[in-house]
Amino acid sequence: MRASIRERLLAFWSDGIRGADFFISAIGPALSVYGRHSRVLRPDGTGVTVRDFLDLVRREATQVALEQVLHGADLGIVDAVTRQYVSWVWGYSRAPLDAGEAIALSLATGADYGQVVRPGSIAAEAREKSKKVVRLRTIRERGRDDEHLGVDSPARPAPLIGQLQRAANLWGLNRMDELGSLRAALGEIRWVALRTLGQAVAECLPDGDEDRRLIFGLLGSNIMSNGSRASGPIGQSDAAQATLPGLD
Repeated sequence: MRASIRERLLAFWSDGIRGADFFISAIGPALSVYGRHSRVLRPDGTGVTVRDFLDLVRREATQVALEQVLHGADLGIVDAVTRQYVSWVWGYSRAPLDAGEAIALSLATGADYGQVVRPGSIAAEAREKSKKVVRLRTIRERGRDDEHLGVDSPARPAPLIGQLQRAANLWGLNRMDELGSLRAALGEIRWVALRTLGQAVAECLPDGDEDRRLIFGLLGSNIMSNGSRASGPIGQSDAAQATLPGLD
């Protein structure tokens, strides 16, 4: 089933199918395999339910999408919270999700939903009338509310998305010395991964989005190319045209 999903989804990708439609389009090829059998069992003899089937389809579709969005970057360095963020902005842009949909996305990306919505993390729960929704926090919000954004702790290594957002926030605040220190602390392998993630995220965010402007500004700064010094904030049109070094 995984092989069938992957083959068809790569074809759908080449045809320009993106976002939520991409996830939905995975069900057909998967069902063509799953539906051949009256029962599908795990090695231990327990049955694979329809819910299990849909969870597997979502996980495989998410994996294929992330490989394409991240331009073939090694997914081993991409932690679960970062996978959740990238899958969200790629599939739904900045749209808030019902709590149930956000939880389902967490199951697909391997993220702990509690970590996704904990104070200071990438998303926040809110109540809209009779339902609970989850929305992504902006870079400015995270930078304002969490002075330790993107900083490793002994108990919890910082997600890559947090380090990207910290870097973009520092660029936006023109705190270039701190940005240079962050690059030095992360090391070049992590910095290259951050740069690749930044391009993927910025391409997924809508035109006019403040986070998109901040990330493109960071990517176009001198510190991304040589680390010797960093240029300050530039206009949005300039940021959108900035060279993205090392990502071709």
